[in-house]
Amino acid sequence: MENYTKAFFIALIIFIPIVVLLILLYFLPSIIAIKKKDKNTIIIILINLFFGWTFIGWIGVLIWIINENKGEYDG
Repeated sequence: MENYTKAFFIALIIFIPIVVLLILLYFLPSIIAIKKKDKNTIIIILINLFFGWTFIGWIGVLIWIINENKGEYDG
């Protein structure tokens, strides 16, 4: 029985960081939008949350937030 307990905790040590990494990757467009303080942050978060799982939705919001302010400059 002790071997099962060790195997369980080893699996948790491997599984939990992978799940956290996948969640961060899933919400990457939202994280970028928040860090950029974009005007469409709420919309990007909602699209990412509800349509990110389609991968097309995830790619769409990622491209949107990366290209959002291209061509604009402060000068």
